Amino acid sequence: MKERDRWLDIGKGLGILLVVVGHSGKVVHGYMFYWAIMPLFMVASGYLFRPVSSWPEFRLMALKRAQQLLIPYLACLFVITLGRYGLQALQGNHDVIWYVKDLAITLFGGRVLRGPYTAFWFITCLFATQILFAAITVMFKEKRHQIIIIAVMYVAAHLEAMIPAVRAEIIKIPWNIDVSLMAIAFFSIGYYLKPYLKKIPIRITAVLTAVSAVLLGLNVMGYFEYTMDMKYVAYDHIVLDFILTNVLVFAVFGLFQLIDHFKVLNIMVMMGNYSLVIMYLHFVANTIVFRTMDYSLIEFVLVGITVPILVAKALERFPVTRRVFLGIR
Repeated sequence: MKERDRWLDIGKGLGILLVVVGHSGKVVHGYMFYWAIMPLFMVASGYLFRPVSSWPEFRLMALKRAQQLLIPYLACLFVITLGRYGLQALQGNHDVIWYVKDLAITLFGGRVLRGPYTAFWFITCLFATQILFAAITVMFKEKRHQIIIIAVMYVAAHLEAMIPAVRAEIIKIPWNIDVSLMAIAFFSIGYYLKPYLKKIPIRITAVLTAVSAVLLGLNVMGYFEYTMDMKYVAYDHIVLDFILTNVLVFAVFGLFQLIDHFKVLNIMVMMGNYSLVIMYLHFVANTIVFRTMDYSLIEFVLVGITVPILVAKALERFPVTRRVFLGIR
């Protein structure tokens, strides 16, 4: 990545750090992380998206994204599932029906996934969002038409969230593909506002940071109630879900643009570069390490960040594992 985009990797590093912290179960107000974490990754993905103008280009892009996202997704899913089933067998579980049902749920993916797969939904949702956005840009050449279609999808996402059976997980969609109706709005912000994201003015950053701090503080004190969690289709405020989330995301990127030259942030850059691997493995690593003992927040974070990065560096050494598990050609 070019040096001028170092702030983007730092932002992704913060995002994945908050994912790990949120999954530790040790943070009282961790629900606030989900207001911006996944939208931040979607904005970053949109920022990096290279436009396609024809269906042949679309097919090549879709194949490349499948190699980068779906193959590692399936590979990690297979290894983790194989390990789980091995442990189940050793513990005396020989119920074939249980394995069949569990495998069906695992392959279905999306918001029904729990435990070691808890963050896997994001990968398939990201893939669906990228494919959907690319298809829109190929079918509708004028930007205003593209924005109208995306706005309609954003409204449709909120209409879906109003359906009780969806929120109760009675109606489920494979791989959380339906969440792409919401995610594409944030993805498009990264794409369409790329020139503005490249260099956010200091005054704008200051204002957005102040607004973010006030809103977060009011929520902690109980004066401002708000909830958004994309995984579980928990978005109820059609205006706030867009404005508040982007205020937080732009504040984060703006702040990191101001301090991205500090070498101490190199660790955040590394975490940003390995964010998908950390997404896959942080919960598994902690489950293995702390299987029979309690853990602190710091221990959970250290294991959840360090182990996946070490695994990724080992996988990078071999062409096959690099391609299969990391999506790197």
